[in-house]
Amino acid sequence: MSTSRPFEIVQVVRRFGPVGGMEDIAWRICCGLADQGLDVTVLCDEVCRSDSYNSKVVEFGTRAEKPRWLAHLRFARQVQSWLRENHHARQIIHCHEMVPQADILSVHSTPHGIYESTVSPKIFDPTWHINRWLERRVISTAKKVVPYTESHSHQIQTMYSTSKSLLVGPVAPGTEPSDRQRVKPRGAIGFIGREWERKGLGLVLAIFSRLVSMQPDLRLVVAGVGRQSVGEMNPSNTDNIQFLGEINDINQFYDQIDLLIHPARLEAFGLVVTEALARRIPVLVSDRVGASGFVRPENGQVLPIKASLEEWTENARQILRWDLSRIPEYTRPWSSVIEEYMELYKECQKN
Repeated sequence: MSTSRPFEIVQVVRRFGPVGGMEDIAWRICCGLADQGLDVTVLCDEVCRSDSYNSKVVEFGTRAEKPRWLAHLRFARQVQSWLRENHHARQIIHCHEMVPQADILSVHSTPHGIYESTVSPKIFDPTWHINRWLERRVISTAKKVVPYTESHSHQIQTMYSTSKSLLVGPVAPGTEPSDRQRVKPRGAIGFIGREWERKGLGLVLAIFSRLVSMQPDLRLVVAGVGRQSVGEMNPSNTDNIQFLGEINDINQFYDQIDLLIHPARLEAFGLVVTEALARRIPVLVSDRVGASGFVRPENGQVLPIKASLEEWTENARQILRWDLSRIPEYTRPWSSVIEEYMELYKECQKN
């Protein structure tokens, strides 16, 4: 890397640290760029990890979590205020949030309304319309819009026709290499996700209830959410269910499971899917998950989100019989992700 440092990258993300799928991706991009010797400035509300990092961090402070749209607006104003005072020609603004005026916008969610019908109750929800307006504003003002996958790109084009000329990539997230040899089964299926309702924990509990009636020693390991948060769902067979809550070491979850089930209703990518595949853990996911495009017959199954409980249960039962030693490893180095973004930064600098 040249020591002249031709540009400075300003990364914009509300929570700086690997505390969620999008945050983990932004964190790894920031760290990877800094490790290559680039000037990196991070604008965030909160630093969520105490590790040392080679980036300058501007932490705005207290976050207003709810309603989420208000937190996005407040954060956007703080970012824009900082840019008015500190922006210079060498800077390239890379946003991971709903902040306008980005040189590069990484889109980490499915577009609002992509699966909604004209009779959906959400069209009467003011919050839904505010989020849609924020999304449209951000996409229309970006110079380059980066989706995860080709299907994600198509979704953005479908909802925002003006975005077609702005779309580049796609750039899929990377994975950490794994030296795990999955030979002996652990006797457990797994679910992970903080936004557990959208990601389908209710369906996973129903699948598990049927599976455990056929295999009484089967366990369900749930990460990202505590038992008290899903108490109203009243899961049966609670002795066979382990709730890990929020965890710092992701391997604490993956080391226990033989199958990841991720039946999300909406998921632009789903980093947990490729994390599992990188560890040679098979997956069962819905067709609404962006990372489903990386699932092959030899490492998992993809089912329509509207598939019956019987179909989900039978597919899970069949996968649990697989020979784990024959499952191929999925690889996507983070260094490749950094290289692809570097090319986009260089294009921005030329323009």
